[in-house]
Amino acid sequence: MMPIQKLLNRIRWDEAFAKGDFVIGYYDRVDKKINQVPLDEVHVTSTDHFFF
Repeated sequence: MMPIQKLLNRIRWDEAFAKGDFVIGYYDRVDKKINQVPLDEVHVTSTDHFFF
């Protein structure tokens, strides 16, 4: 399994790899379901490696 920071960096800097449509899925314990968000709608804070 690839760490999320390494994967996000590859998407950001590898032009051939980044042509794909990426979705982040996360499990919501309140709704008890997996929610999916398109990566282009996710804001990543470069100084905070724990939240996005």
